[in-house]
Formats: sequence, C-alpha cells, structure tokens
Amino acid sequence: MLLSVPVFLLTSCALKQDVDVMGQNVGSIDSRLKRVEEKASRVDVEALKKDFNEMSDFIRKQHARIEADMDKLFSEISNLQGEISKPGSMNEMNEKISQEMKDIKVQVNDLNARISAIELLSHQQGEENRSGTQGMSANEDDSGNLSVKEQVYEDAYNNYLNSQYPAAIDDFLKYLKENPGGENSANAQYWLGECYFSSGKYDEAITEFGKLLKNYSDSPKVPAAYLKIGYSFMAKGDKNAAKDAFQVVIDKFPKTEEARTAGEELKAGGGK
Repeated sequence: MLLSVPVFLLTSCALKQDVDVMGQNVGSIDSRLKRVEEKASRVDVEALKKDFNEMSDFIRKQHARIEADMDKLFSEISNLQGEISKPGSMNEMNEKISQEMKDIKVQVNDLNARISAIELLSHQQGEENRSGTQGMSANEDDSGNLSVKEQVYEDAYNNYLNSQYPAAIDDFLKYLKENPGGENSANAQYWLGECYFSSGKYDEAITEFGKLLKNYSDSPKVPAAYLKIGYSFMAKGDKNAAKDAFQVVIDKFPKTEEARTAGEELKAGGGK
C-alpha cells in the first residue's frame, strides 16, 4: 500500500532529524579526535596515551552505533522508495537524506582510519623514546653533547613531531646522505617516509618506505613500514595493493601491534 503524502513527509522529516543527530555525533567525535591528534604531533607520549585510552572505546562504540543506525535508515529509505513514486520535492528530500548518510559514512570511515593511525603513532613514539634513551651514550661526545651528525637527526625528528615536514625531509635526507650506515639511518629512512605520508605525498611515501624494506630489512621499523605502505595505497584508492601490504604484515609479523592494526583494517574493509 502506498504511503500517503503526509505520512511520507513525517517519516522523511524523522529520518532527516536522525541523520542530523548522526552528523552532530560525528562532528563531536571529530573535534575530540583533533585535540588528540594535536597532542600526537608533540613528544607528550604519556599524555597522548591517557587521552587516547579515555576516548578510543567511546569512539569505537559510537562508530558501531552510527553504522547500525545508518543500516537501519538505509533500509527504511529503500522501503519508502518502493512505496512512493510521486516525483518532485518529496523524492528530492529522500535523495538528499540518502546522500547525507553516504557523506556521514565516509566521515566515519575517515575517523576510524585516523584512530588507527594515532594508536600506531603513540606506539611508535614510545618505542622511539625508549631506543633513544638506551642509545644516548653512544651518540654523545665526551662533554655529554650530541655529535653534529646525530644533532641533524634529532633536529629532523623534532621537526617531524612539530609537523614541520619540509624541514624534516631536508634534515632526514641530509642525515642519510652523510650517514648511510649510521646508527639512526634506519629510523631516519622510516621517518622520512612518515613525513611524506603526513604531507599527503603518498607516492613518495611508498618509495621511501620501500627503501627501508630494501636497505634496512632487519630494522624493527619494517612492520610499520609495510603498514604505512598499505595506508598509502588506501589513500591513493588502490585497495588491492593496500590489502596485499596489510596481509604481508599479518603473515610476516603476526605477533606485532602492526599486525593487529592491519587485521583490523582488513576486517573494516580496507582491502576490499
């Protein structure tokens, strides 16, 4: 039985209100996530972990709830489309609601990817800080100061943490040119790839992460490099290549944090 126009309008308005609420929820999550991302760009790893732990469960639950709501609303909209054929403003409203929901789904998927990236970054920064502390004496001269070469690396890394990517890229390239086999060369190669990735230069990121895999195959950064290659391909829209990269992480490094993250990306459809 066809819906009457008043009933259709009431139903469409209710759907529109639900979509608006979901949009507000996504906006709220986005604002909270941006504050954590700002902290992630600094060296304040402990504060980052505290904030991340407090909000990660909330965001993932919101993500699941929003997706469930969207599935329900898409079903209701499909029913409406099958029950009314009158052209004009009512169908336009229906199409507008559908488009808004699709836009929200894109935003939710973006939030989920950013959550995974922040989680990985906090883990990597913690590892970097620990390795930096353990290797400090080897990089210091007799007066306790960093050597000139290691100061270049330190400057590059600090520029990366402060989102000064062009300066960081220049310093990392300089360090790698002068220290191809230096103690921090593998790390420099990895963070060079991260600089390009964070700058949205995904082809360059894939190239630099690939150099790490080729030239520093025994580096503990290798799993993260494969993972970021996967993210880079995802950003380029090449889901098959992304899936392959994520699968390599799972197969070669099954007990790592990166493998867990890669598995989550595959389950979320990152490689489909």
